[in-house]
Amino acid sequence: MTTVIGKPSTLALEYCITDASKMMGYSRLWLGNASLGSIEELVYLDGYVMGCLQDLRRKGTLHARYAHLQGPALFHALDDDLRLSDQCAAADSREDAYSYLLQCGTLFDVYTVFAYRNETGAFCVLWRLESPVEDLPYSDLAAATHEIHFAEFAGEQLDAVIEQFAQVINATPS
Repeated sequence: MTTVIGKPSTLALEYCITDASKMMGYSRLWLGNASLGSIEELVYLDGYVMGCLQDLRRKGTLHARYAHLQGPALFHALDDDLRLSDQCAAADSREDAYSYLLQCGTLFDVYTVFAYRNETGAFCVLWRLESPVEDLPYSDLAAATHEIHFAEFAGEQLDAVIEQFAQVINATPS
């Protein structure tokens, strides 16, 4: 049985602890009623998941080169820059894009995820499934698409999810 912290309509963390001594279990995020990650993939909850939430909290506002873009156009610009080779001018663009990449260990292995804060201070997340659906080992992703998803939520919501999840981790006997 899974537990949900937060509101799936904006931001929520769904998790299940299977091995308290190693703090391992299953987890995924819910952003704007869309799931990100698979609840069937075993992960380190105090490592990958908490680290992911903390990395998300550290994301800054968009660099000037991206500030005029939104939705799929922003995703594609970041993704294109991220894939540039490490040659001189391209390296700067690659470094700019890399700062928005949300890496969470194996939690998002089959996704590309970017995150940033908008001009009002809200957090924004863009993500796309990268692996062919037929190759995915997780049944909960069988209906997934390769569409670019977008969600926005307040910093207070992220702080509340992190705080409540930290309490769970700290209260779980190992």
